[in-house]
Amino acid sequence: MTDPKTSRVRALLVDDEPLARQRLRMLVASEDWLEVVGECGDGTTAAAAIQKLRPDLVFLDVEMPGASGFDVIEAIGADRMPFVVFVTAYD
Repeated sequence: MTDPKTSRVRALLVDDEPLARQRLRMLVASEDWLEVVGECGDGTTAAAAIQKLRPDLVFLDVEMPGASGFDVIEAIGADRMPFVVFVTAYD
């Protein structure tokens, strides 16, 4: 994982709702130790982006059309998956 003392934690934002991604982007931007390295609007694209970008942290929507957040973890493999913060609109 990226050392927060010397560099920023690289984060990928994944949510099918553009407004939710925008809000996440604003929250991440307010933290000096975080850097957005990519954004995805669906699980299939997210799985590819995780493999390509190798983020340290993924803000991952649980429920998305097509592949869910859990499907993304299964596609990558729990042992290769970066740290995850699940985000959802559900109560």
